[in-house]
Amino acid sequence: MGFPSANLKKVIPNFQIPLKSENIEPLVDLHTLLNIVYDVAGYDMRIDYTRNPVPPLADADAAWADALLQEQGLR
Repeated sequence: MGFPSANLKKVIPNFQIPLKSENIEPLVDLHTLLNIVYDVAGYDMRIDYTRNPVPPLADADAAWADALLQEQGLR
């Protein structure tokens, strides 16, 4: 039994940052921002996807992640 993870299969939804009433609330696309940081920082070259994460994922999430990594040729 592993660590209960957030729903890894869903895209992070966009959200607004609440500001003072006279300001326009910016819409944050956190999913895209994290993908950009991942690409720019070169995490694909730093993370060893052949190893299981620490702490381990819950069984269902671990099976899903393993299948996804195999599909991507990372396992």
